[in-house]
Amino acid sequence: MKKTSSLALLLFMFSAIILTSCNGSVKGKWSEADKKKFYSEDDTEMKNIFNEAGVDKKAQSEIIDCYYEKLQNAYSSYADARKNLTDKMAEKIVLDCIESIGKKYNKNSGSSENDEAPIEETTKKEGEEVEDY
Repeated sequence: MKKTSSLALLLFMFSAIILTSCNGSVKGKWSEADKKKFYSEDDTEMKNIFNEAGVDKKAQSEIIDCYYEKLQNAYSSYADARKNLTDKMAEKIVLDCIESIGKKYNKNSGSSENDEAPIEETTKKEGEEVEDY
């Protein structure tokens, strides 16, 4: 009887381990179901926010893809990310993505910050003289 109960316990434990890892998601590689869920839920929510802010479609897509990759690398599944990611953390990830995408666009534009001097604003009204200091 003892042999049978030990074998049953071993089979139960093995089955439990297999079942808990069934969704196929791990850090750095989420399952296809997790990817679809992310792009159907978070993608839509983020696009609405970006549209209101006037962000162009290409930049939106790149930011969302960056956000997805960062979540995928930090959490073992979409459910884990939704459960543990705070609004503050999500905001920081999005800002990091925006910064890295912005750097890429600046690099591709062929210009640098030093190419043009900033335009100085003046409060001079017509007919007034401006003194140089």
